[in-house]
Amino acid sequence: MTYVPLMDGVEAVMRAPAEPGPARGHLAEPHVFTPLEGKHTSPDIDHGSTSWKTAIAAVCRFSPEVFELVMLDLVRHPNLTSSNIVRADIVHDSAKQVNRGDHPDFGVGSEYTAIFDSTAYEASGWHCDRRLVRRLIPRNQQRDRILEQTCIFLSRIADDSIGSLVVYIPHVMRAEEMPHYHPAVKQLAFHHSYPRNPSPLGPGKDAGRVSVSYEYFDSNQSLDDTRLDRTALKLLQTVHKHGEGQLTGYEKRVHHDQIIPQKRYQDTYARLKAKYGKQLTTTWVEVTDPVKHVFEDIGIAAFLVELWDDMYSRPVTVDA
Repeated sequence: MTYVPLMDGVEAVMRAPAEPGPARGHLAEPHVFTPLEGKHTSPDIDHGSTSWKTAIAAVCRFSPEVFELVMLDLVRHPNLTSSNIVRADIVHDSAKQVNRGDHPDFGVGSEYTAIFDSTAYEASGWHCDRRLVRRLIPRNQQRDRILEQTCIFLSRIADDSIGSLVVYIPHVMRAEEMPHYHPAVKQLAFHHSYPRNPSPLGPGKDAGRVSVSYEYFDSNQSLDDTRLDRTALKLLQTVHKHGEGQLTGYEKRVHHDQIIPQKRYQDTYARLKAKYGKQLTTTWVEVTDPVKHVFEDIGIAAFLVELWDDMYSRPVTVDA
């Protein structure tokens, strides 16, 4: 459980080791991440907009199937690329039946349908394979607001290559509405291309290419935004690392949230932090650092509240 700092003893209790399993990959040597020259070029997205620019690109060895697995994992776990986000709640998945009754305040109305769909891409030859809508939950909900975002998975087969495209579309209309933890762009896309007939020796060569592109809100948005460049670098490094991990046989050994579901714990932690955090910090009488210890203790308390709620039924009160 890494979303709040906890004492070693409690952290160990909250983790459960995974059963060992066979490695999926077969390449022993890792592939070094090396960005390509020529950023801010026009990407191969082709949906009628001229405001798309590629922020960074790199060669890769992993196939479209691996790319899709990696991107699905990143959609479900945005905390892998941003420490300011604790989780994503999936409120719609075209591949599954998601009960929107669990999310009554889901804010995508009919007025957004034409904006947050895949029609423009499908008109350019892309096929929509899957559409998800997620709600990004920030770590500090008192400072940052929750952001809803559509994630579209597309594919396109050409004569000599297979293209895969994953587009993130935040549900905002202006850059000023974007939360601090998300890039201030209209859309961002991960583009992967791979030869239709790769080497028979397997994925040992730099056969593919993967890139991160931005669609800006307007043409005057600066291309020299160092924060956007750093974000693109972090995103592409993460995709490359996880894609290569699949090839080299990486197997996750530790699985978190085996005792208490992540959403319940984080919601209780956020509630207790908002209610008691400031008061406990300002009235701290110990010589130790209150910022460190108060929030560690709130994290432990949140875990125990949820654990005891499972262990013991709450008393039912009946009004006289």
